[in-house]
Amino acid sequence: MHRKSIILLFFLLTITSGLLLWQWRSYSESTKENHEKKFEQVRQHIKIETAERELKITQTITGLMKDKEYQLVRPDKLFRWQCGCTSYNPDSNTILTAKGEVRFTFVIPIPDESAFLLTDWTANIQDVKIMETAIDIAEKGKRGSTWIAGIPQTGYEQLSFIDFYSFKGKGGTPSLYWQQDPLEKKSLNKSLFIFTDPTLAKNADFKSLTGIKPNEYIAVIFTDAVIPMMGQGIKVVSLGSRFEIIEREIIYSYYKEKLKQLDNQEYWIVDFLTALTAGTTPMVKKSEIMLAELSQHLTEDERRLFVQVVQQKKKLIDFQMLDQILGDIKGLKTSFFSINKDEKSEFISLLFMDARKFIINGNKTNIKIVYSNDKVLFPFIETLKAMGFEVETDGSTFYAKNKNEQYTFFLDQPIFQRNGTDFGLLENPLYVDNNQVYIKNKLLQSIFQVTIKENQQAIMLDDVSL
Repeated sequence: MHRKSIILLFFLLTITSGLLLWQWRSYSESTKENHEKKFEQVRQHIKIETAERELKITQTITGLMKDKEYQLVRPDKLFRWQCGCTSYNPDSNTILTAKGEVRFTFVIPIPDESAFLLTDWTANIQDVKIMETAIDIAEKGKRGSTWIAGIPQTGYEQLSFIDFYSFKGKGGTPSLYWQQDPLEKKSLNKSLFIFTDPTLAKNADFKSLTGIKPNEYIAVIFTDAVIPMMGQGIKVVSLGSRFEIIEREIIYSYYKEKLKQLDNQEYWIVDFLTALTAGTTPMVKKSEIMLAELSQHLTEDERRLFVQVVQQKKKLIDFQMLDQILGDIKGLKTSFFSINKDEKSEFISLLFMDARKFIINGNKTNIKIVYSNDKVLFPFIETLKAMGFEVETDGSTFYAKNKNEQYTFFLDQPIFQRNGTDFGLLENPLYVDNNQVYIKNKLLQSIFQVTIKENQQAIMLDDVSL
C-alpha cells in the first residue's frame, strides 16, 4: 500500500510538472508574440523636393503587416496631406495597409529666412519602430546651400538643374537643417561631425573628441543663423560658443550614456571621466579629488591610455571595469574606483596590489603587497606575524618579539629599538595609508635581515637568520 502511494504521488508530480512546463511555454510564446506585435520593425524613405516657400515631401513606410489597421500620429504643421492608403479615416487617424506599406504626401511651409531647423516633421505610426531612415533631397531653387540631417550623409551630386543630397541611418526621422551659406564639415569619427564656418574651423582641432563615438549619430552645427537648440541627431550652438565648452558637453553626454546604469551617488564618475578626457577642471568635488590622486600615480601617457581603453569598451562600464583597466595599465591590481564609488563616502587613496602569491619562509600567505608611487609596502602587523613574531600596539607604538629578539617601532619617529638598543634611520620605517600601517621594502630587509626574491608567480621572503 505504501509503495502504491509513492508511485501515485510520483505520477501526480510528473503530470503537474508537465502542465506547469506547458503553461510556461505557452505564456512565453504568447508574451513573445505580443512583444513582437507591439514593436513592429519597419523602414522609411523620405523624398523632399524644394520649392520657393515650401517643401514637398513623400514619406514611404515599408515592412508593415498586410491588411492591418494602424493608428497614425502626425504633427499639425503638415499641410495638403494625402495618404496612399487602401482605407483612410481622417477623423480617427486610422489607416489600413493593403500591401504592407503606406505612403504619405504633404507640404511643410518654410520661413523666408537664411536658415531653418525642422524637428518632428513627419508622420509616425503607433506601436511601430522605425529601424532605418533614408532621405533624398532635390534642391532646385537655392543651389549651393547646405543641408544637414541627424543621420549620415551618403551622397551629394550637382546635376544640371538640381543639387541632390542623400542621407541614410539607423532610427526614426532625424532633425533636418538648412542654411543658405556653406559650412565646413569636420569628420571626427563615423558618428560625430562638426559643421562650422570655414574660418572658425581652422582654430578648432577637437582632439579630445576623436575617441568619442556616440551610439547615435550627432552633427554639431556652429551657426548664428538659428537659435541654439537640440534636435534628433543635431545640436545647434552659437558661433560665439567656446569650443572647449561644447567639447565638454559632448563628452559628458557620451559618458552619461555609457554609464547610464549608475546610481545617483555614483554619477560623479561621469564628471571625472569628462574632465580627464577634455583636460579640464572637474565640476564635482569628489571627481576633483580622484583626478588629483590619479595624476600623482599615472604619467600623462598612462592617463591617455586609460581614457582610450575606457572609450574602446563596448559593454557598459562600471567601477569594477575601471579598476581592471587601471590595474592592467600598471600591471597590478587596485580597487580605487570601487571603494570610492559613493560620492559622499570618505576618500581612500590610490594603492596598487601585487597579484602574485606572497610566500614567507616557504609558507603561502594571503598578504597583499602594496605599491604607492615608488614605494613597495608590506602590511606591517600581518607580515611580522607570518614571520613568527608576536605583535602588540597601543596605536602609535608597535612591539614585536620572538624567542630571540624584541623590537619597538614608532609611527612618527625615524628610529627603532632592537633588544632595548636605539637605532636611527634616514626615514621612518613605517608608512600609514588609509588607516593601514605598512613597512617599507628596503627597511624590512635591512632591519630584520631577510631576503626578498620574486618571479612571475610569487614573491618570496626568507629569514636568513633561521
